[in-house]
Amino acid sequence: MGTSLSGTASTFYIQLTVWSGDGQYTLRTWTNDTPPMPDLTISNVVSPSVGQAGQTIDVNYTVSNQWNSSSGAFESQFILSSDQVYNFGDVLISQSQSETDLAENSSRNMNSQVTIPSGTANGTYYWIVWADGYGNVSEKSETNNNNVSANQMLIGQSCQDRHPNGLDDAGLGSDAPNNTNSVVAPLGNNVTSQYTGCIDGLDANDVFSFDVPANHSIEIEITRHKSSMLDGELTSGK
Repeated sequence: MGTSLSGTASTFYIQLTVWSGDGQYTLRTWTNDTPPMPDLTISNVVSPSVGQAGQTIDVNYTVSNQWNSSSGAFESQFILSSDQVYNFGDVLISQSQSETDLAENSSRNMNSQVTIPSGTANGTYYWIVWADGYGNVSEKSETNNNNVSANQMLIGQSCQDRHPNGLDDAGLGSDAPNNTNSVVAPLGNNVTSQYTGCIDGLDANDVFSFDVPANHSIEIEITRHKSSMLDGELTSGK
């Protein structure tokens, strides 16, 4: 049903008349030649904190259709990203999640079993989930279909894997603090010693403090495992 009064601002009336049956109906209206369309979005992306290349893990997310038409069937895609933005070099996983029709203004929580590609390099990654990543569904907006996990996943062995009985960084009996404000006490004064510890991509930092007397210098040497990359920074508390 349309109108011949194109370009005219007015109040229009739609009269429906029942001739038979119970008279139930659905009425849709739109203006400016904009038909009803779905609008798919993703939120609440959550994955395990640790996984291994070749392992199948659970990726949880919420998929929503926030506009005025059902979506029809579609697929959601999964991406491993070194940051929270999809760009060149990220790992687009060939496996997709089949999604059934999503009614207008509705959402559902999904639990997808996704296999991490066997050739994925060890490191920390964010999970990006992309509803209709290949653009098969015509939507109101094509720029809001993906979202990213708030936390990273470590692919490879974690410090907890290497030390199942608990971390003991520098003999502290636990994981070392990850910032200067969390350091409780120096490890000693004018110290000459050797310490061992473990740090992974989820840990981010291990921070230690030492008291150095006046007119003394402090030198540090780091020996790392051949498969890791570490950076050391020496700062003064003053």
